[in-house]
Amino acid sequence: MRASNMIQLPKRNLTVDDFPGKEYSSQTETTTTVVQFFATEDRLFRFAATGPAAAAPVIKDFFTSIRLQIYTGGMDVSKSSVGSDTGEKIYTGRDVDVKARLLTKPEPAYTKDARDNKVEGTVVLTAVLSKTGRVENIQVFASLPYGLTEQAIKAARKIKFVPAMKEGKAVSMRIQLEYNFSL
Repeated sequence: MRASNMIQLPKRNLTVDDFPGKEYSSQTETTTTVVQFFATEDRLFRFAATGPAAAAPVIKDFFTSIRLQIYTGGMDVSKSSVGSDTGEKIYTGRDVDVKARLLTKPEPAYTKDARDNKVEGTVVLTAVLSKTGRVENIQVFASLPYGLTEQAIKAARKIKFVPAMKEGKAVSMRIQLEYNFSL
């Protein structure tokens, strides 16, 4: 791509849900790229979207779907927790003697709609690898449109693993899963 064909739009200050941020964007005759950065007390968030120039409305929809909150109803995966259904303790990797070992981690399918709209990015999930060998309590922390998040969840449910161990017994362990989609 020749630099003379690229229009660099000025940096823009913005606020989403009372969090200040900055937006950078560029455009060519065929491609639009937008990147937004937000800082909270202990996190830095980067959201990016690139697509054909005609996809600008879809990119705008993506950015307007972003919500930032001090507490999102999610769970901090760095701390042990208790399973809501069973009352059983769920551990993190550093709290067990032997971490859960993945035997298979199937790749998610790339949907036709996502491919047609040239969507790329990463779906981030957390899940509990239960002591019984099932993948449970899947939560979405970063999603993508056009069915990619749903495909990542389907793939996560098919993971095969050996459960974590603590004091010689199988235990449930929370993990973070990332599924990258690129064309």
